Amino acid sequence: MYNDTIKIKQLRLFVAVVESKSIHRAASVLGISQPAVSMAIRELETIYGGSLLIRKTKGVEVTTLGALLHRRGRAILADLDRVGEEMARLQSERGGVVSIAVSSVIACTVLPDVLLRFREKMPNVQVRISEIWGRDVLIDGLVGGEFDFAMVLTAPYFYPLPDDIERLAEIDIPLILGARSNHPLVNSKSITELMDVDWLIPFENTNQLELSLENDFSKFGLKIPNRPIRCHSFSAAMEIFEKMDLIGVFSKRFADIQFKRYNLAKIEIRETLPMIHAGLFQRQPYIQTEAAEYFIECFRAAL
Repeated sequence: MYNDTIKIKQLRLFVAVVESKSIHRAASVLGISQPAVSMAIRELETIYGGSLLIRKTKGVEVTTLGALLHRRGRAILADLDRVGEEMARLQSERGGVVSIAVSSVIACTVLPDVLLRFREKMPNVQVRISEIWGRDVLIDGLVGGEFDFAMVLTAPYFYPLPDDIERLAEIDIPLILGARSNHPLVNSKSITELMDVDWLIPFENTNQLELSLENDFSKFGLKIPNRPIRCHSFSAAMEIFEKMDLIGVFSKRFADIQFKRYNLAKIEIRETLPMIHAGLFQRQPYIQTEAAEYFIECFRAAL
């Protein structure tokens, strides 16, 4: 069996080569000789019966077979690291590590209360939080073991997800329109009054979310506003709202918690905006550490 033959050291070397795109750079980073790295790669290619890398003058490219091994190998290595952390936690006073990923909307609404509840029970656990956006980043991060679980905004283009991604929960998030409190149109009563002014709408680097928003606005017989500013940085967006008269799309929970802090006000339009959705995801099959399981439980309670 292949899995009985492969060695963890070989796998670590291979992952390092793929991610550095160079046998030479990987050897330098790992502090071993280049021939030793090349030998490990050849051994893996013998085990799996095919080329894993394409050698080029300026580095290496991964083959289809190599891409699969890299993806699975990262997950295996991440799991081994989790085992070490959990064993150390059980044998000493160390608290272990939980790595999570969230969307900006989750980070500024649900996450603070969840984190507070988690820390009350597990104060010694180190928490690593990444802010992400998009389907590909979600999948790569979970499958590669970069984070234990993720709570992110979703869109129709997210689905179907690969078989090795499990959705643990899903929630609907109401949306509202807002602007800074002295915006000249803050007292508008219909979305039609706001179509010819500047908007700030959260966009990804892909066009799928834009298509989703077009579908949402079409329900009102409208197109996306003509001059939207596309911004996927929460901190940058708040700075922009402070300086400019813009119409923004916000989650209702964010408005309830943060509008006063940023001197923003809800625009009480008669139309009801479509909801957005968020999901709680983990890799499947995956045995979470005790700390990660409790963190997920805290998220479920908040939802």
